[in-house]
Amino acid sequence: MLYCVNYFGLELSVYVKDDMILKTSFSQNCKGIKNSGFQKDFEKFVLGDRKALNFTLGNIDDRLRKVYLKAIEIPYGFVSSYGDISLSIFGNKKYSRFVGYAMSVNHLPIIVPCHRVVNCNGSIGGFSSPIEIKLKLLGIEKVKVVNGKIGKAFFAHI
Repeated sequence: MLYCVNYFGLELSVYVKDDMILKTSFSQNCKGIKNSGFQKDFEKFVLGDRKALNFTLGNIDDRLRKVYLKAIEIPYGFVSSYGDISLSIFGNKKYSRFVGYAMSVNHLPIIVPCHRVVNCNGSIGGFSSPIEIKLKLLGIEKVKVVNGKIGKAFFAHI
């Protein structure tokens, strides 16, 4: 089943099978069902209620799974760096590029909040969709970006 979710003006296609979210993607013209109950549960999930929705990371590499689960720990309204996620999972920052790769192939944007992962100097970094969407998502969460950078006050320690 395909649901359409309007998240503060961003349209998201959400693919669901057996009450389990398999994939999300940003879309211009979602052809799925608009369901207010699902929309409310989605919003609760984004705000931190991890029991509001069921999702699966699927059959993925264990290292990707660890990165995605760590990204899910980043609270709403905060960010973390590729290096800090690498340090937390692998014990050092040398896997920062792998963390970036994992974010770039994320099949569950918003559910796995890759928009909350940025460079250690506060610059935005990359994004699997247009960078304007990452900036909009950060803005929705009240993360202030000034001159292309996020201040240290917005960095979570996960």
